Amino acid sequence: MSTWDLKKIVTFVSIIFFGLTLLFEEGYAAGRAGSIVSFENDVEIFVNPSKTPFSGKNQVKFNDKYYRSKKAKIGYRLDWKDVVKTGPEGKVKIAFQNGDSISISPGTAYFLDNSSANPQKTEKKSGVLNLLYGKARAVISKKGPRNNLKIKTKSSVAGVRGTDFVVSYQPKEAKTELFVLRGAVEVAPTGTKTKSVTVKKGQVAEIKKESYVQKQQTENKDSGIETHIDEQPKKMEVKSITKENLVEIQKDSQVNVDKGQMKDVPQEVVQEVKQMEQACANVVLEDIKADDKVLYEKIMQEKESKKIDIMSADTLNSVVVGKLFKEAPKAKVKHKMQESDMKDLVDEDVYKKYFKYE
Repeated sequence: MSTWDLKKIVTFVSIIFFGLTLLFEEGYAAGRAGSIVSFENDVEIFVNPSKTPFSGKNQVKFNDKYYRSKKAKIGYRLDWKDVVKTGPEGKVKIAFQNGDSISISPGTAYFLDNSSANPQKTEKKSGVLNLLYGKARAVISKKGPRNNLKIKTKSSVAGVRGTDFVVSYQPKEAKTELFVLRGAVEVAPTGTKTKSVTVKKGQVAEIKKESYVQKQQTENKDSGIETHIDEQPKKMEVKSITKENLVEIQKDSQVNVDKGQMKDVPQEVVQEVKQMEQACANVVLEDIKADDKVLYEKIMQEKESKKIDIMSADTLNSVVVGKLFKEAPKAKVKHKMQESDMKDLVDEDVYKKYFKYE
C-alpha cells in the first residue's frame, strides 16, 4: 500500500469520526427515551442530572437537581432521565423508532426512566413516564417495547398495555387526571391501599389528595388513653370525558412543524424523523383497526378516495378525538359547547367527516 493510499484512508476515517462526534455532541446520537420530531415555541431539555453544582454554562437547578440546559432541536434524541420542559406556549412531540409517541402540552415537565414503578414486583421494565407537572398525550403500541409503560405522578401510578391516553397533573391541587381515548389503563392512588381501577375508552379518572382527617378514638388500656389517627385515602372518581375535555386535548396535542426548524438538521436525521412519523401513523392505524373496525373501514375508504391524508398520525389522532367528541356529554358549566369549537383545531375535511354531527 502506497503512502498516498494510507493518507486517504486516514483522512476518510478522520472525517467519519468527526461526523459521529458532531452527532453525539448535538444530541443526534442513539438515545433511549425518544426523539424530537416537532416542537413549537419554548422547549428546553435538561440533561446530565447532578446532586451538586458543576462548572460551565447553561446550568439550571430544577426539582432539587442540577442540569445542563439545551434548546430543543428536531431530531434530538433523549436519554433516560433527560427532563423535557415546555414554556407557557411550548409544545413538543417525541417519537420512537417503533411508532410510539408522546405529545407534550404547554407548561409541562416530564422525564422517562428505565426503572420500575414497583421495584418489589417482578415485571417487564418498559419504562416509567414521570410527569412532574402539566399534561401529556401518549400513543403506545400493544406490540411495542413500551407496552407495559407506567405513568407516575405524585398522586397516582397507572399501567398501560398499549393505548391512547392523556395524563395531567396539577401540583397545587395534587390532582391527577387520566383520560383514555382508546384501550384501557389501570390506575391507583399512590401511598394508599386502594385497589387499582380500570379506566376504559371515553372515561377519565380523577385523583385528588384529600385533606388528612384525624379521627380520635379512645380506649381504656392500663388506665391510659390511646389515640388512633386514621388517614383518609386519596379520592378517585371515574367519569365520562366531556366535549370540553376533548377540545382541550385536541388543541394541546397538535404540534405543528416549522420548516425553519429543519434548516440546520443533517439530512440523515431528517430522513429518520420522516420514518418515525410514518411509524407513528402505522401504530395509530393498527390500533384503530383493533379497537373500532367501523371507524377503520371508514378511514380506509377515505384513503382510497384520497380525500384526506390518513397516513398522517396527527390526522388519525384527530379522527379518534372526533369520534369520541360526537358521543361525549357536555360539561355542566355555563359555557355553551358547540361542535364548531373544534373547527379551528383540525383540518377542514377531517372536521366535516369526523366531527360534524351526521
